[in-house]
Amino acid sequence: MTLPGDVDTDPVGARLHDGVLTVRVPKSPETKRRRIAITS
Repeated sequence: MTLPGDVDTDPVGARLHDGVLTVRVPKSPETKRRRIAITS
């Protein structure tokens, strides 16, 4: 599995439970959404 360049590979985790593989790949802090206030 190839990961995109904006993924922080340190906190990547995987779990196998009842035959289901769950892989968690959090985005790096730079790519997370952020809210910007717009005033008028």
